[in-house]
Amino acid sequence: MSTVRRGRIRHFILCDNLMSASHDVGFHLHRPISSFSVNVETGRHDDEFFVSVRDTEGWLHSVEIESSNFNQRRELGLLSEVSAVCHWKTRLVAASFGTPCKLVVGHIRRDEYEGAWQLLHLPEYIYDVRTAHLFRNRLVLGAAKRGVLIPDLDASVHTVNLSTESSDVLAVHQDEHLVYIGARNGSIGRCDIRIMSCKGWRSLLPEQSGHGSVLHLDVVREWQLLVSTVKGDLKTYDLRFVRNATPLLQFLGHVNSFTLKLGIAVDPAHEVLFAAGQDQHIRAWSLHDGAPLDPGRISNSHSRRQLLDQATPSFRALSRSGGVI
Repeated sequence: MSTVRRGRIRHFILCDNLMSASHDVGFHLHRPISSFSVNVETGRHDDEFFVSVRDTEGWLHSVEIESSNFNQRRELGLLSEVSAVCHWKTRLVAASFGTPCKLVVGHIRRDEYEGAWQLLHLPEYIYDVRTAHLFRNRLVLGAAKRGVLIPDLDASVHTVNLSTESSDVLAVHQDEHLVYIGARNGSIGRCDIRIMSCKGWRSLLPEQSGHGSVLHLDVVREWQLLVSTVKGDLKTYDLRFVRNATPLLQFLGHVNSFTLKLGIAVDPAHEVLFAAGQDQHIRAWSLHDGAPLDPGRISNSHSRRQLLDQATPSFRALSRSGGVI
């Protein structure tokens, strides 16, 4: 069997298992959740992970999840709404809304937070932080009228402004050398941090494209840019041909018309996209072809039995266990 065929079968089985295994499990807080971040790096087992949750009153809650068991505790309070939480491996960063912006930096080590929390105060012109993304020790923030880069949290809180034409930044993402920011005016820009000048800045999608405020950015498989907007658009673009504004895939059915914070996630293998809608429904799509996931997807396109007959023993075990190899 060819590699392409094996990958296709694996993807179909994974999508079918995801939808067939869906069930309601969760934890509850007494206050509305303003932001959260999932950390799978600190788990001792494959089915164990940690969730860092901030509520609207500024409390940080940690939730240890193993299978369907939840161990929840309150960790720290900032006395103001925390609008962004992000992590890199064991490091956790939380940012407060309003002015002045406060940053809290800590480390997670399995059952407890290691060492003291570090509270950092940013300059007064950095306020109303709505989103953040941490890559190693480098932090990028989406704030009012600007994007903000902190090149090294370990060295200092030296900040670098990222141009957005004075529009609020609602979405940020970064990788090894590039920072992506999406603004309220609908523009998307990319900055090469190796060239900290106007030469390192490039506009990917101008505000004239008409897709509305950009709410979420993510890079999929290193060459696709996932974009979510306030108008309900959910699309991917080819980063290799940024002048072409034609999307590669459009994920139809996502519901949004004005909500700025809706959860969007991509699985670690970049196979499936999940998005929470304004109608309080969570939907999923294949990142291979943009098709929505539903329990009968394989039955509609290929016989499940035929697929399994063609699959190797490891794929048949994958289907029976509902797991991923």
